[in-house]
Amino acid sequence: MMKCEFEKLFGSEVSQEDYELYEIIYRDYPGIKDKQHIVDLVKIGGKSVIQDMLPKARMMKILEDTVREKKEKREEIVKKLDSDITFLYNLMKMLLVSPVELVENKMREKVWEEAEKLELIH
Repeated sequence: MMKCEFEKLFGSEVSQEDYELYEIIYRDYPGIKDKQHIVDLVKIGGKSVIQDMLPKARMMKILEDTVREKKEKREEIVKKLDSDITFLYNLMKMLLVSPVELVENKMREKVWEEAEKLELIH
């Protein structure tokens, strides 16, 4: 929400400092439904009510950021696991080839290279 939007709904000008406080509550406080809701809260309770809401709004912001970061990390881990599973599946397929075929197709080298990448052998 922009300052001019807030002031239009509120019916008068507010300081930049007050607007920034209202914006934090509007953006981060749980249960704020829309722009008019924050305006009504300011009109009914004044700045002191909004200031009382600030710690919870800040905590919610921290929690939401943490959840977002954890979800991003989970996605990275899932991608890595998918890659590892694909690699292991391909390695299993290579190991199912008979020894004669391994020699003939020079696949033995590939198996060893892949096993070394996984640190299965030293």
